[in-house]
Amino acid sequence: MDPFSLDEILMAAQKMKSKKSCGLDGIPSCVIKDSMPELETQYLKIFNSILLEGLPEAWRTAVVSPTHKKGPTTALFRTSPLLESCSKNVY
Repeated sequence: MDPFSLDEILMAAQKMKSKKSCGLDGIPSCVIKDSMPELETQYLKIFNSILLEGLPEAWRTAVVSPTHKKGPTTALFRTSPLLESCSKNVY
């Protein structure tokens, strides 16, 4: 697999949804997006390292919580995984 380019990293950061919940790391997506201009080279190194070495163990973990769907029955639930903020770009 070819390494990520800086343009791909910047595009992925732009697509991150700022108003989503923090991951288990407690880092909101807006922090990643806002820090991109200063840390773009470091993010590029991190994601290319992940391509070579695999996902960090912490990024393989999610907290799954049931979310009630509309309707009268209490059995109508969907699951909502809570992932690490950075891992959302990898998946």
